[in-house]
Amino acid sequence: MITFERNMNSRYGNKILALIVFVIGIWSSLPIQAAVREYWVAAEKMSWDYAPSGQNLINPDAGLGVWGKSLKYTKYRYIGYTDGSYTIPLQQAEWMGILGPQLRGAAGGTIMFIF
Repeated sequence: MITFERNMNSRYGNKILALIVFVIGIWSSLPIQAAVREYWVAAEKMSWDYAPSGQNLINPDAGLGVWGKSLKYTKYRYIGYTDGSYTIPLQQAEWMGILGPQLRGAAGGTIMFIF
């Protein structure tokens, strides 16, 4: 059972729900026990640098112009928190970039996603 609860106005609600379902699908194949799991997540505005090295490492011949006039753009990053106070963020691996927190679930379990 998946329970989705929004505690703030957000026009991103459907996208967040789609992201949750996608992440649950990926992680549901891992061996974990059924339980009630609560996740506190907030969308926070940040500046994201598409080329922090100052180089196009994917296609060097294309140069930096593929990103437009700027390498930095405003993005919303989904941040997981330890509890409903939203004061202590969960640790996240650097390789995950702007991806949201990893959610885990199991058959028979319940996921409470509080946004």
